[in-house]
Amino acid sequence: MSQNNKSPVHDLRSAIARLQTIPGEYVSTDTEVNPEAELSGVYRYVGAGGTCERPTRKGPAMMFNQVKGFPGVRVVTGMMATRERVGHLLDCPPEKLGFLLRESVHHAVDPVLTSGGGKLLAVIQFKKGSPVDEGRQRQAAIIAFAAFPELKNVILVDEDVDIFDTDDILWAMQTRYQGDIDTITIPGVRCHPLDPSQMPEYSASNLQPGMTTKTVFDCTVPFHLKHHFERSKFMHVDVKRFLPDFE
Repeated sequence: MSQNNKSPVHDLRSAIARLQTIPGEYVSTDTEVNPEAELSGVYRYVGAGGTCERPTRKGPAMMFNQVKGFPGVRVVTGMMATRERVGHLLDCPPEKLGFLLRESVHHAVDPVLTSGGGKLLAVIQFKKGSPVDEGRQRQAAIIAFAAFPELKNVILVDEDVDIFDTDDILWAMQTRYQGDIDTITIPGVRCHPLDPSQMPEYSASNLQPGMTTKTVFDCTVPFHLKHHFERSKFMHVDVKRFLPDFE
């Protein structure tokens, strides 16, 4: 967090000025960019992160000073692409951003912070190449339970989801999952004894400590609907034409 810049952020100009004082949070280019596909194609590589087409990465906000067909117009993108950047703009540590929302209302419920699933959670990526592959992804989850007895939950995702990016996995769960048809539960199964929820007092289906209900969250798109769920495509560009020092 910047300690030297005390100017408050109250609009886009002041937000840009703030980021310009923080190393690694802002870049700009004077190379003319086409706003139709090329601009977004450049930023995909520079700092888009999130849920766009892979490969991508989280990086600085970027100002395009010359936009083809729009003389005198500048475009900035990625101003709030990361929690760290939002924290800089709001003078708040990234891990405390949720508390700002809590403090804005009365009688709020204290947030609970969680992290990681350890050996209890697995994410499986599955590619459906034809209609007969529908259902095989759930079979793969069942095989995973058999191979790893201490596994409790499996999240299934499509081939375009980055399984090493928690944000991408959660995005898939929010946009490619319906609880009533995409949740498969297997009650009364032996699992990991150190999970405190795996006890008869928690659920009647747990006959003994160390038993659980194993769950599959199928966040894959039905094969016949895949054409409705294509992620945005980007123009392939040479980023170094806009940012010669980009690595």
